[in-house]
Amino acid sequence: MKKTYIAIIGKMAAGKGTFCDALRAEVQEYARVMSHRFSDPLNMVLDVLYLPKDRANQQKISTIVRGAFGEEVIGNALKHIAEADNADIIFFDGVRRPQDIIMLRGLPNSHIIAIEAPAEIRFERLKKRADRLGDAEKTWEEFCAESNAESESKIDEVAKEADSVIDNSGTMHDVRKQVREFLQTKTGLVP
Repeated sequence: MKKTYIAIIGKMAAGKGTFCDALRAEVQEYARVMSHRFSDPLNMVLDVLYLPKDRANQQKISTIVRGAFGEEVIGNALKHIAEADNADIIFFDGVRRPQDIIMLRGLPNSHIIAIEAPAEIRFERLKKRADRLGDAEKTWEEFCAESNAESESKIDEVAKEADSVIDNSGTMHDVRKQVREFLQTKTGLVP
């Protein structure tokens, strides 16, 4: 099987991980999927500095590192990690920058997906899953402020470059159906 790269763009709690879980379920019998998040290198830096891996710190580190070393630095780090990965399908979670798209388009057999869900649904999902420190207690105002942070500011622009759009405002069944259609029509990975 030819290595396939799939990147997903989406706002906070839009369902990027849900998409990856659905994709993994669809191909589990014949392909190994590995997921790499754009926040992984940021979390490595936060670990070394003994700082909490919360959203605010990730956003600060992202802005500082990209400002010092260039907008493409995080994407390039993930590219090297992904190229060394021996999985059949490499999933990039959390594309946010135009430079990330340029890097992804340079990978062979790459596909870019935008996932969308209304802000109210995303807010409730964020609180329920409590993926990061402080998410469960987050207020609507805090959610809106984080949604407008510098690191989130280019998501709408970058999403316009997607090859496909997934609507994640429904059920997991709805997402699985859209993932199956994407795999069949865009990648040929599902018969």
